[in-house]
Amino acid sequence: MLKTIGAEELVARGVTSFSQMRPILAHNADPMASNATLQKDEWERIDERVNQVFRERITIVDDLRAAGLVNPVGLGTILRVTERLSDMDQADVSYDGDSPPTRDRPNFKRDVIPVPVIGKGFTVNWRQLDSSRRRGDPLDVTAAGIAARKVRDQLESVFINGFNSGPGSNPTNSTDGQSIPGLTTHSNRQTQAKSATWSASSTDIIGDVLLTLGKAYAKFFFGPFNFYVPKNAWATLQQDYKTANPTSRTFLERILGMMDIKAVRPADFLATDNMILLQMTEDVIDLTEAQPVTTVQWEKNPFVTEFRVLEVGGPQIKNVEVSDGTTTAGIVHLS
Repeated sequence: MLKTIGAEELVARGVTSFSQMRPILAHNADPMASNATLQKDEWERIDERVNQVFRERITIVDDLRAAGLVNPVGLGTILRVTERLSDMDQADVSYDGDSPPTRDRPNFKRDVIPVPVIGKGFTVNWRQLDSSRRRGDPLDVTAAGIAARKVRDQLESVFINGFNSGPGSNPTNSTDGQSIPGLTTHSNRQTQAKSATWSASSTDIIGDVLLTLGKAYAKFFFGPFNFYVPKNAWATLQQDYKTANPTSRTFLERILGMMDIKAVRPADFLATDNMILLQMTEDVIDLTEAQPVTTVQWEKNPFVTEFRVLEVGGPQIKNVEVSDGTTTAGIVHLS
């Protein structure tokens, strides 16, 4: 489930932090007479499983965190607004300094991107809890793990493919809060045609990468870059670059030998033969995050408690005004 909603209902109920939706049941307390359902060790087991799943494979989000490209916002932030300056004309050249200068001024432009709530729910029956406690067995956290995996995968998918609806109003362009642009759907991304399928090592893979870098350089993006590839290309990149030379490097090593590419990573939700060159800088992209992954609970009725694994955050891909007078993004989509 993915909803581009805010936190008005929670705020109306007096919720200012998700920790308020994680009550701890005291030992020997009656779960039928308390708002809390789980004991401290049971919450710890759920959190441990959820965090373990999130660490397994969430490539792009992990890379953004490692690069420090996370922008924290409040839970009530439904739409994040960023501003950028338009470019100016070239500077004047004269020999006496007395020629009247060309007057110019930059204009502020605004981009609006929704901040989604990505969540997946599961339930725990009070009899399941009672049975677990009486037998002394640890709480079964299988459902929590599955829910965490669904949230993790959806978050990664939104970064790559975007999301085609949003709460913005009065649409005038593609960045007015009506949708979440992804790496393969952003309207101002640059594109480059591949020479052939990357499923075959006979393809001029290195030539394709060099052309992709050239597209970035032409728009004054010089890295550092991460290069993301789909599943069909990941195995190919680990083959020998030149089979005639037994000491040859793999395609992967050859690409990493390029000065401005700092990492080559598999991205599970990239479509076949769709590759992304992404500049990992704050002016190009960041993760807008109001709440890192957590699990919350509320009571459906006295016999069933609802739980939800959720993340409040998503991509903020930024438009950039470059010196040639065009608006672009620090992304080159090779396909």
